[in-house]
Amino acid sequence: RRARAQLSCTPCRAGKLKCNREHPVCDQCAKRGKPEACHYVPPPPKNKQTHNMRGRIRNLENLVVTLINQNAQRRPSDAAQSMQSAPSVEGSLNDVTTSEGGSPKDVAEEEPPNVDSFGQLRISHSGTENYAGPGHWSTILKEFEEVKKTLDDDDWADEEQQDEWDYLSARSSVTFGLPRPVNKTSLIQELQSIGKEVIDRLLPLWLNSADPLLFIIHQPTFIKDYNQFWSDPSSSSVMWIAMLFSIMALGIIVGPRNPGMTDPNKSRGSQGPLEDDSDNLVRAVNRFQQLASSAMVLADIAKAQPYTLETLMIYSECDFLRRDDHHTKAWLLNGVVVRVALRMGYHRDPSNFSGVSPFHAEMRRRIFNTLYMLDTKIAFVIGLPTSIRTFDNDVKPPRNLYDTDISPEMKELPESRPDTELTPALYNITKLRITRSLSEAVELTQRVVPPKRSDIKEVYKRLEEAHQLVPEVLRIRPLEEYGEDSAVLILGCFNIELLYQKARIMTIFRACWPGSQLNRVWWYMSSFNTYDFLLAAMVLCLEL
Repeated sequence: RRARAQLSCTPCRAGKLKCNREHPVCDQCAKRGKPEACHYVPPPPKNKQTHNMRGRIRNLENLVVTLINQNAQRRPSDAAQSMQSAPSVEGSLNDVTTSEGGSPKDVAEEEPPNVDSFGQLRISHSGTENYAGPGHWSTILKEFEEVKKTLDDDDWADEEQQDEWDYLSARSSVTFGLPRPVNKTSLIQELQSIGKEVIDRLLPLWLNSADPLLFIIHQPTFIKDYNQFWSDPSSSSVMWIAMLFSIMALGIIVGPRNPGMTDPNKSRGSQGPLEDDSDNLVRAVNRFQQLASSAMVLADIAKAQPYTLETLMIYSECDFLRRDDHHTKAWLLNGVVVRVALRMGYHRDPSNFSGVSPFHAEMRRRIFNTLYMLDTKIAFVIGLPTSIRTFDNDVKPPRNLYDTDISPEMKELPESRPDTELTPALYNITKLRITRSLSEAVELTQRVVPPKRSDIKEVYKRLEEAHQLVPEVLRIRPLEEYGEDSAVLILGCFNIELLYQKARIMTIFRACWPGSQLNRVWWYMSSFNTYDFLLAAMVLCLEL
């Protein structure tokens, strides 16, 4: 880890004062009448490896020229055409791409897929994840490796955790409205004022619910981090604190309304039962959501820190469940979440990268596939294109495992349990199979050119294959066969069947063929303004 430059003067840093960093004497030292004590630490020396940087770059330039010449000898006609269209070849990366010649299809046929084309996922010491797309020349990427390692400390250095409010960054925040200025200390004090006893009662309301979003949280790790927070609050990151506030808000939203829950709006010394008072509940949720949004702005979601996606998704669900105009805002906020996921490389399967542990690889699959299902569902409801296209990701499905089957310390991922074993993961895995077909159907309906009948048939075929894979334990059956205390299972079975019926309706094509009854009003049949009618039809289909 590289040494960080100390920008504040030594007395201000020691006294934790706000230094204006003026030379030769800052304002704080001048006010205290101690100008002679104002001293600035010089920046740390640069790494000696940078002395060889010019030589390495020169070698890379020579390698580029060599590759251009080799490519020109292999395809002289294409190279000649490229030379005519480009006035200069020396040192131009544009000429490297134009000298390839031929169509992308020809290149794909001549050159086999290269494993180096997966891009790079860089995970810093603090857990920050940054993904960069692939370069074209794999040999150059390999040669760049040592140079990039040298530059990593500067270009992808660990960001110091932001503990003080940045008004410039907060002013540009659109996603979270106008958050209240906070710092890490005030956030911790807010949690301490609410009290551990109250939060202990709020968390199980969500953690024991039927929310599919629970799949993105590894509960044993979360409980461990939660206990660590109360032992040493300063050790928890601001983003994790934002996630905790979001979970507290979501617990009130999805939890049962009973008089045994402690009132989070009262201090620890005057705690009383939280009666079924909607105004009181709304105030509590508003308070927690505002603190969560302020914490996210303070942590900065653009820095791609750990727990960023989980926090955004939980916060989005809170907003979705509370608002009447939730569809539009959910779609907009979901677009932000997807962009953060792409920035962190979640759209590429972790097996493409060697630096991801088995535990984090499985959690990344859980998180991205859950986001993929949410994105498809929101796009289906609102009638706009999905943010995650089917062909833009290669993430494998998660395995059918309990949370207790995996841990951050494990060296190898356990084998998936059979589909006959009902785990909390099985519902999400089954739903994902059908969602993939639904996503393809959504993409077909959003095309500017009407899809071919053969394409629709292919989607329908894959949908039926996915439906055949639904485990027996998750299939619709008479209610008396479910037994007692199985409301969550019944809900899951109905949700999977409804999702399948939605996808089936979207692939009905006979009535919209040219010359058929509905061909003249095809635009209305493909409109998502008919969502309510489709939902009613699906319910009728299930009853009949």
